[in-house]
Amino acid sequence: MSEISTKVRTLGTELRGVAVLNKETREIEFPGAEDIFTKHLKEGLTLDIVKDVQDELLDYAAAKTLAVGEFSNEHAAKDKELHGTTSKTKIGYSQFESSWDRERSGTAMGKPWKKFGVTSTDVTLGTGRKNGQYKTVVSYVGEEAAKVFAN
Repeated sequence: MSEISTKVRTLGTELRGVAVLNKETREIEFPGAEDIFTKHLKEGLTLDIVKDVQDELLDYAAAKTLAVGEFSNEHAAKDKELHGTTSKTKIGYSQFESSWDRERSGTAMGKPWKKFGVTSTDVTLGTGRKNGQYKTVVSYVGEEAAKVFAN
């Protein structure tokens, strides 16, 4: 198995040190996580730069959602059999998965609803990244859990 990098181990240890379990919701909260993240940024990076990059990615996601929606509306108006479309694009290490549905319907609070041209885009970070620290950590946590819970 690959090694967990010093940076990931240090960051993970600091996050674990501030972790608090909300027993009612079973949610783990990390007070001060943004400060811990910022402290470990590469030299020359700041939280403001990270936020600027995230803003650019969010703008791209909105633009892609718009393009998928308008393109799909246009084509579905001509093709009555076109009920849905999907699209995947990559920008750097981020993958943008968009979908469009001609219509969706259901019931909310006992009342039926119907929407047309339902479009969304999900963003996944780290796709295609050669440094597989995330995969290494997932494998490590699974192996450690197996030692504790497997009988």
